[in-house]
Amino acid sequence: MSTTQEYDFVSAVFQRLVQPIADLCDQMLRLRSEEPNEVQTSFRENGYAISIIALTAFLLEGACGRVRYVSRDKPRSAPATFRHLGAIVVIKEAAQALNFLELKDRNFVHLTPQHVQVEGKLIPFYKWVRELPI
Repeated sequence: MSTTQEYDFVSAVFQRLVQPIADLCDQMLRLRSEEPNEVQTSFRENGYAISIIALTAFLLEGACGRVRYVSRDKPRSAPATFRHLGAIVVIKEAAQALNFLELKDRNFVHLTPQHVQVEGKLIPFYKWVRELPI
């Protein structure tokens, strides 16, 4: 089995996800927004949202893979630092969206009382996210 290193290239397929993500987002925003019931959101809206989130995660992971490949001759910490930064940005963005939903209605999401254990201490979830280094 051949590897990309044998051919000295790395696939950049992740870039091809940008337009499908934009198309799905555009389509989702055109849907008539339906109110969620007690159990779930509209199945069509939910499907688009899940697809957008998954493809965006693949996009970020693909970019991280390319950074790892391109940085292979540089100090070892560069790719790990980039992956850590990417993960932290995703956590912060997700927390911002969750907090937005919580401010709309705590019945949607209620993470304010949620704590995480870090270095043996319990810290409120949103405080932990705010204090993550970038």
